[in-house]
Amino acid sequence: MTTAPPPLLVAVVERLLPPDAREAVLGDLWERYRSPMHFAAQAGAVLPFLVFARVLRRSSWSILGLQAFLLFACLGGFALPRGDAAVPMWARAALPTLCAFLALVWHDAYRGTRTDGPPHAIWGEAVAVILGIGLSQMLTIALVAMAELPARWVLPLPALLTAVGALPAIYVLRAGSWLKVAGQPSARADLAEDYERFRTRVRRRNRLEVCAMLAVMLIAGLALVRYFLVSGGPVSAIIWLTQAQFAILCVYLATRGSAPALPPQASIAEVHQLFRSQLLRQHRLRRMLTWWWLAPLFFGLARDLLTVPWTEPLPARPIFGIVLMLTLAACIHALNEERANAVRRRVDELGALALP
Repeated sequence: MTTAPPPLLVAVVERLLPPDAREAVLGDLWERYRSPMHFAAQAGAVLPFLVFARVLRRSSWSILGLQAFLLFACLGGFALPRGDAAVPMWARAALPTLCAFLALVWHDAYRGTRTDGPPHAIWGEAVAVILGIGLSQMLTIALVAMAELPARWVLPLPALLTAVGALPAIYVLRAGSWLKVAGQPSARADLAEDYERFRTRVRRRNRLEVCAMLAVMLIAGLALVRYFLVSGGPVSAIIWLTQAQFAILCVYLATRGSAPALPPQASIAEVHQLFRSQLLRQHRLRRMLTWWWLAPLFFGLARDLLTVPWTEPLPARPIFGIVLMLTLAACIHALNEERANAVRRRVDELGALALP
């Protein structure tokens, strides 16, 4: 009788388990092994609970909510209905947004525990969103082929291309959390090294965020070129505002976004003071940038939902627009408060160090 599960089955189960639970769960499954079928069944029974617990412990629901809000808007979910539209855009955008949201949640459950923002995290989230949208459209196309849904349920190509513009902002919402956990309280002798690691994370985050802004500007520029070639009419002021604000942010981050180097022969007290002040300064910068990144979404909601006559007995569309904008503002505030609490904890840790 075999006393060990097949190596291939163990490898598959190991890859399906969240990283921080693999060793303990595999050891437990190994001890209770009876047969390959029993091993697979036990792993399948425990996997949903592990993923759910890890998502609850590690995910930021304010970030996930803002990412879903942004993606839904870029897919055209808040677009005004047209008179000849058999299927409203909000219904067509709902399934891909839900699938992308679940893909991001799943990505959260399996992402690494590093807090320095490795570049592959960008591609991980982008791949999760693209796979979620792609699977939703494959399902929709299959239902259309079986005559279960009309062809209008498939998202148009412009909406899918616009969703690509959401990827840099989706990444940036997460990137601002790389500095959320700065590690355990440092000994005095390691304080300068901790500050240098902090500077490296700030520099890396700013560099990647500038790249994300340039990507948004490039996507918007291509949309402008296409618009001029097709119609040549006036361009929405939101496009110009978006381009201008991202250009300003790029310049500001490149010139003022970094943390300064330590002065030569700095004392422990000077390092301590500079570290605390820069933690607070970077937090203030993150709060401002979150609002700036999502400002075009506010502009779009105001244009599509508030610039309509209020003469109806119940102006449902403007009221809905106000509710949406307040909800978006509440999510941004919740995210900033979440980051603020983490920064306060780190500042308190630094303050607890015994200085000469």
